[in-house]
Formats: sequence, structure tokens, C-alpha cells
Amino acid sequence: MNVKTKIKYQISRRGVIFAAMAYPLVSLPKVTYASELTVQDMVRLSAMLTQKPINLFFPETAATLLKIYQQRKLTERLKALLIKPDSDPELSQEIVATWYSGVAQTIKGQVVLTYNNALMWQTATFLKPSGRCGGMTNYWSLPPNA
Repeated sequence: MNVKTKIKYQISRRGVIFAAMAYPLVSLPKVTYASELTVQDMVRLSAMLTQKPINLFFPETAATLLKIYQQRKLTERLKALLIKPDSDPELSQEIVATWYSGVAQTIKGQVVLTYNNALMWQTATFLKPSGRCGGMTNYWSLPPNA
């Protein structure tokens, strides 16, 4: 019995190559499809934990901090904090302390992430970072405005 069947689709060599290249991506477990943390996630998490306005957190500093946490393999803990802020009190306290002091703990030791933009200067407005002028000459000798 001779039955002719029509082939609806033709597979080209290019199609086979693309399918072979895509196979590892399709076969990965769903866990790897979870999106990585972004700088915006780090800024949002920092604002949420410190209870400060989001505009106080500079993206460049947040990017550096995120990179430090990725090197320390804390990404999954950060993701958990984004979902439930009270899930990891130790890490959340470290994040808050880092933003207030401007100093972060890396795998090689402490580094200064920011000095002038550390949150400690926001909480004590009468204090100024060293080298930053607080006003006109002798501004500090004048009585405060009521």
C-alpha cells in the first residue's frame, strides 16, 4: 500500500541549529527563569527598609551595593526581603546600617560606598559632612531662625 502524505512543514538546517541552541534554555528548571534583582529593586527595598523617600537613594550607589550583595551570594535573601520585609531581620538591619553609615561589608572587608550622601546627614540636619559648607561664612555663629 502506497500512501503519500503531505509534509506541512519543512525543517531547514538553520531551524535545527536554532532548536539545538534553544534546548538548554527550555530544559532549565523554572527556578532559573526568576528575574534577577535590578537596581530599582535595590532602591525600592532600601527605601522600604529605611522608611525614607525613594529619591534619597542614588542608583549608582544602589548598583554598587547590589553587586556587593551578589558577590556575597545574598541574592535569594534579598528577594525574600522584597516579598516579606520582616523575613530576614539580620540582613535588613545590615542594609539600613549601610545606607546610614555609607559603609558596606564586602567579601574582602569594609568599603565606603558613599560619604556625603549617607543617610546619617539627613537625620541630623545640624551636622554636615567634613569639607561641605553649611552656609555663608560664619553661618554657625548666628542664632538659629525660629
